[in-house]
Amino acid sequence: MKNILLIGQLTDVSGYGNAVRNYMHNLVSLHRQKKISLSLLNFSFEKHSKILPEEKKIIKEFSITNELDVLRGNYNEQDIQKIKDYTKKNYEVVFFLLNDWLAYSTNSDSLKVNSILNNNYICRKSSRVHPCVVWETDSVPDVWAKAYETVNVGNLICACEWNRKTFNHFGKTVVIPYSNSFENEYDEVYYDKIKNTVGDSFVFSSVFQWDKRKGIDKLITSYYLEFHNNPNVYLVLKTYIGKTMTGANETQHIVGKIKEYISNIMHYGKGIEPKCKILVLNDILNKKQINSIYKASNAYVTCTRGEGFGLPISEAINFEKPVIVPSIGGHLDFIEENNNFFIDSAMEPVIGYGNMFWSSIDTNWVEVSINSTRKKMRECFESKDLIERGVASREFMRSCLSAEKCIKLFEEVLL
Repeated sequence: MKNILLIGQLTDVSGYGNAVRNYMHNLVSLHRQKKISLSLLNFSFEKHSKILPEEKKIIKEFSITNELDVLRGNYNEQDIQKIKDYTKKNYEVVFFLLNDWLAYSTNSDSLKVNSILNNNYICRKSSRVHPCVVWETDSVPDVWAKAYETVNVGNLICACEWNRKTFNHFGKTVVIPYSNSFENEYDEVYYDKIKNTVGDSFVFSSVFQWDKRKGIDKLITSYYLEFHNNPNVYLVLKTYIGKTMTGANETQHIVGKIKEYISNIMHYGKGIEPKCKILVLNDILNKKQINSIYKASNAYVTCTRGEGFGLPISEAINFEKPVIVPSIGGHLDFIEENNNFFIDSAMEPVIGYGNMFWSSIDTNWVEVSINSTRKKMRECFESKDLIERGVASREFMRSCLSAEKCIKLFEEVLL
């Protein structure tokens, strides 16, 4: 039986955390069927886990370490020895971190370098590595391409066809989407809290990390342009941003940016005083609380500048909500065309967003049209068949993202 080690942000509530746990459940199923022997290794960026207890129970069951709540794999010596013992086996790695971590400490045979777990050493000791790719542009980051040269890459696992086409020249690239359980559990108390705030208003919702890549500027601008005179419309934003990134109070930073977007809207030399409302939810929420947001909404909207899958989009569809989304991106794999609202979009150079993964010269991301966003939000607002659209969208997605289909794809890739 083949040994499979899954490395990822298993206890984090980030997008990567949710995605790796999705794959985890598929691999656990293969383990229960005695087709693989699964082990887990957590590489977290969040100190205190807020994931569901039932998921943490699974992680503890399969983890090769005793500790879980440590940052960047800074394990104690006892756990480091357990990891070292595991590397003496014949195993393959499913690697679900930003792929530059494949190249961290390539010249070291120590399992910890500067208090950080040496993932490169663990991957070098494996017979094959299957990097999981989640990316949002039309080019492969140079640092990722160089990282693939340091280990024996088996398959690059993408969650969408859009990414597969971008990464295809690196070898065997396969698509394994994130499966959907199609369960609709939500937190009734948190749901009531939202409903008490929004009342009978029409509610658009959006779930994202507060980051330029998510197109927040265009979403909020489009919303205020279209509904500034309507007091019966809400935009519910579930978002978060690390305080270390803002240098200020998180809530103050978000509210300040929203005011800045409003101040940029001018009407014949004057600003606007919008009657429509925004509800910002920036607490750390568990899965059921986030589901409550979808349930309390009439529709989901995003102006994201690129998605390697779009988990919140799929989660909203699971609650039978139509979605207003860019016409380009990985989310198109599971969205029923006739019952949703696609924003006119184009690939444009990345400007004003700088780190080692992005190039204004070589990289393009998705830019939505503000006018098209306004139009699609208005069409959604005035639609008389949103419930029927949502039901049809969920049924279409069910055919694309069933757990059985995704488990079978993993079996084909690994075995």
